[in-house]
Amino acid sequence: MAQKIVTLSATDPEAAKTELREWLGKHKILFIVIGETDIALETVRRAGNRVGEDITKPQWVIHAPKREDVVAILDTLNDPNNLVSDWEKPLAIGVSFSDTFRDVIERDGTIPTNRRIFESLRLAEVGP
Repeated sequence: MAQKIVTLSATDPEAAKTELREWLGKHKILFIVIGETDIALETVRRAGNRVGEDITKPQWVIHAPKREDVVAILDTLNDPNNLVSDWEKPLAIGVSFSDTFRDVIERDGTIPTNRRIFESLRLAEVGP
């Protein structure tokens, strides 16, 4: 089953940055999962199931295994509600068509429920 999951390079920081910039320019709704813990990997899997396989739909999952590779880019996006003040906290970020943070799921030691992932994607699509 093909899913709409893009995993950024974990070994080449410049390649990870380049690919993230490309995806941010594609006018898509992005659910960006940060990290390579078991919780992050399960979050990627669940989000992938949620966005499905239809590439004509705008929702995509971006997995950024190395936070340090993408923070400088993510920090330049619109965050009108100050959802991120500490880059150690986000597990996943819902990003709108206009590259604006619409939701953040913080790390709390648990895997987000399917419902919580759906809510983040919905907020990224329609705004708060």
